[in-house]
Amino acid sequence: MPIKIDPHIHSIYSDGYGRIEEILRIAKLKNLDGIAITDHNTIKGYLKAKQINNDKQFIIIPGIEVETDAGHIIILGIEDEPPRRGKMKYEEAIEWAKENNGLTILAHPAIGRFKLEKWIKNKPNAIEVINSLYPASILINRGLKLAEKLKLPKTAGSDAHHPEDIANAYTTINVNSPEIDEILEAIRRGEIEFNGKLSPLKTRIKIGLSYALKNLIYKALEKH
Repeated sequence: MPIKIDPHIHSIYSDGYGRIEEILRIAKLKNLDGIAITDHNTIKGYLKAKQINNDKQFIIIPGIEVETDAGHIIILGIEDEPPRRGKMKYEEAIEWAKENNGLTILAHPAIGRFKLEKWIKNKPNAIEVINSLYPASILINRGLKLAEKLKLPKTAGSDAHHPEDIANAYTTINVNSPEIDEILEAIRRGEIEFNGKLSPLKTRIKIGLSYALKNLIYKALEKH
């Protein structure tokens, strides 16, 4: 049976603006079957969602987004945080996820330079080809070409920082049962379809400028 999952959402526990209660409410209003809250470097959002979700039919997948020297990685299925804070080596993040039976998705890879050598040597499980916060739709084609080159399954996620943008992009997963292990295995096997669109331009500009500013501050701090 097909289920609709948004596997890339941020909350107030990192750089998002939505409280967990609001995220769950809107996700259900938009007819999603489940979500992964993938805050930066923390699973607090997931833990809170798991605690307050009173709808046992709605799926909450453990998730986190980790920054590496070869791009951001979404890690699903692990109820723990990586052993090291801050930017990790790409290889370390992939290995940690494998050791803990987590699933890895290369997040918004079409932004910035491709790190093909690293990605080919240590492949993630999937590539996010639609990210609703991409500044332009041409980047979707770039992500698709990367996924074809690496021969990896293609996912879509909203990367929502505001609850109203949840499900602007989502992944349809074909499963026999809505168990988390079954969902992750279906993604690994590529039994999925990517769906969705870009978020409104105003949202993309606001989040993009915020992200650029944070990067500038981070690089300035690294020099001192």
